Amino acid sequence: MAHKQIKIKILQWNIRSVNSNRPNLIALIRKIDPDIILLNETWLKPEFNFFINGYVIIIQDRFDGYGGVATCIKKTIIFSQCKNYNNNHTQYIIIRIADLNIINLYTNSSSNISIPLLEDIYSDNPKASILMGDLNSHHPLWDDSPINAGGRAINEYILKNDIIILNDGSPTLLQPPGHCASAVDITLVSPNLAPIASWNILPDCG
Repeated sequence: MAHKQIKIKILQWNIRSVNSNRPNLIALIRKIDPDIILLNETWLKPEFNFFINGYVIIIQDRFDGYGGVATCIKKTIIFSQCKNYNNNHTQYIIIRIADLNIINLYTNSSSNISIPLLEDIYSDNPKASILMGDLNSHHPLWDDSPINAGGRAINEYILKNDIIILNDGSPTLLQPPGHCASAVDITLVSPNLAPIASWNILPDCG
């Protein structure tokens, strides 16, 4: 991901427990050397000590030890923390690097993402933004699963606000045989970033 003179490599992963998948996470970091790591479903509680050498970590834990997000930033990167949000269904963290907002969002499958939530997330939108996360939302624009209310809300919002989805239809969630391919992990960027952004899925490391 590049913006003006800033080149940023972002790793986004619905990790489903950073404790269980820590060895795979460390292996990925060593392999691709990301500048920013956006983790969904961290499954942490405040008393857990989660750290990665060389990174500053901002965490929003869910009270029951499930869900949750973590944004990890290389210590060499200057950033500011814009906004955090946390309730029983949705967690997000927004950081800013120069004039770029990076949004790490998780919303669970029982609570579809909504227009008001997206409006709140983008209320302090600078010249450029990247939103990544497990939104548990389905729409033909990015996957083959049956459309749901979250998918409709995202589609309506991005059409009205000229936001670009980088997903190319590739599934981001492993499904049992006979199930529809699913791409619940979504990346949205402002239109000025779309021509210079690249997006791809890494092989399963589980």
